[in-house]
Amino acid sequence: MPLLRAPLSSSDLRNLASPFSSTPPSRQQVFVLGHGVWNSLNASATRQWVGQVEETLLHRMPYLARPGAAWPRLFLTPSAAQENKPHKYSKTQGNFAIKRFEEEVGPWVKSKGYAHLGLWNLTTQTHSPDGT
Repeated sequence: MPLLRAPLSSSDLRNLASPFSSTPPSRQQVFVLGHGVWNSLNASATRQWVGQVEETLLHRMPYLARPGAAWPRLFLTPSAAQENKPHKYSKTQGNFAIKRFEEEVGPWVKSKGYAHLGLWNLTTQTHSPDGT
């Protein structure tokens, strides 16, 4: 379910919570979040967005906050910008900006208990002429 803007509206937050039960499911759930380019790589807005998402999920599923509760979470940061990306976005959404965003947000989400998969380094080689 795409929820891109920060801050999220109350309607978005209700829609986010609605598919989840307030009682523990019979099978473990994994939460995968990603944010960045649609927010012009604004790390502060991403932290706010993650906070709103977490608060909403914990309110709906309080069992996730219990000591020892399993709450597997993965955060994805954006992939490299393609070479055809319009030049007007290079400063705010180009590869340097994406790398800087990943380096700022990655350690922060790890400190919150997320696994982090940074896609910039994973995909940057696909856009270079020599593949390195």
